[in-house]
Amino acid sequence: MGDAATDVGQINAIKSALTNSFLPALDTFTIPQGIEALGGVIHEIDYRSVRGITWKLLPQHIQHAVDSEYIAHLPVLFFVLIIVERAVLIVHERDNGTIAILDSHSHVQGKKGAVIAISHIANLRQFCVFICQNLFSEVYKMQPEQMLFEISCIQYCGPEKSNETETNTVKAHVFPRPMRLCSGEEKHPIPSSCMDSERIPGASDEKNIR
Repeated sequence: MGDAATDVGQINAIKSALTNSFLPALDTFTIPQGIEALGGVIHEIDYRSVRGITWKLLPQHIQHAVDSEYIAHLPVLFFVLIIVERAVLIVHERDNGTIAILDSHSHVQGKKGAVIAISHIANLRQFCVFICQNLFSEVYKMQPEQMLFEISCIQYCGPEKSNETETNTVKAHVFPRPMRLCSGEEKHPIPSSCMDSERIPGASDEKNIR
């Protein structure tokens, strides 16, 4: 995970600097604000806002992106996950099948520091349960209709990415989308009320619904 760890360190360092200088009036960034503030180092591939049982829907969305043909050429996948107004970074490295989470927040009422946890993609469901239980335990006090998470698949475009395959940015639907029936009614492939991002031109067009 050498390259992935380097990328994550740079992202966290820049985020920390921006928090202190670029947007001093804000306690947190939205994903678009963070990407814009990083000045082109990060490119967003796809975004979803998902309402429903988090520990069931989160692994489905990550796996759907991992299996997507549109980003199959990327050796490392990065996901920004926001739950209860806290953002963490999830990294999947294809070569060794690892998936890791990096959370720079303090935990246990400030008594514990940052968390780095790593597992194998084959254990994705258990990994997501671990995330909810240990980092976002507030979701267990919510009703399913109250649970909400935002997930963005991002691409690192730093200067050391000299490989043309990696530097060519991708914009595609890599997360699950609602299926449109012949009657015009929308039926979700998973039990959630997912909302499309308006950041992808034509996201609401018939031809782009998969």
